[in-house]
Amino acid sequence: MPRVILVGHSLGTPLAVLAALRSRMHGAARVEALVLSNSERREHARSQRADKLVERIRTEWGQT
Repeated sequence: MPRVILVGHSLGTPLAVLAALRSRMHGAARVEALVLSNSERREHARSQRADKLVERIRTEWGQT
C-alpha cells in the first residue's frame, strides 16, 4: 500500500490527525507525514467543534 502525506487546513487539522491515528491503530501506518495549516482558533463555534473532535481523538486513541 502506498504511503501518504495528509494535509489538514483549519478544522481539517484534527481530522488529518484522526486519520493518521486510525491508520496507525489498524497497523497500516500509511501516513508518512502531516501538514497542518491555519489550525489556530479564530471563531468560537469552530473552535468548540475542533475541541470536541480533539477530545474524541484523545479518548478513543489515548493521545495526550
